[in-house]
Amino acid sequence: MTELTLEFTKSEWWTSNTRFRHWAIEAKLKKQARMKARLAAVEAGLPLVDRAHVTAWISYPRASKADPSNAAPCVKALLDGITDADGYGWVDDDSTHVTAVTYRRGANTGRPGTWVIRLQIEEEDT
Repeated sequence: MTELTLEFTKSEWWTSNTRFRHWAIEAKLKKQARMKARLAAVEAGLPLVDRAHVTAWISYPRASKADPSNAAPCVKALLDGITDADGYGWVDDDSTHVTAVTYRRGANTGRPGTWVIRLQIEEEDT
């Protein structure tokens, strides 16, 4: 199992509940998250796997009520970024290579305005 941990500030964080005033704002956030994941995958030397199950642990600033699956748009951008990291992670994030994505709540960050997504990548047998 391999892990990749990425931090997000309040200005970088968005969920399926975020209401954007303009499509370009969302596009910019997606591009930033995608680049963050690509760079992190290369820096970590993420091994190339043929098939993987990904568990996304979503950590919030405090212990308030939360729905981790609402982070799906942000997590999807991260998976795309790992795909962009040619030679690392996987060759594509389609259902053949990333067979499932599970969302779980992680420990609170305890830092106001800081969210963390920890991706656990578990290689599956082909």
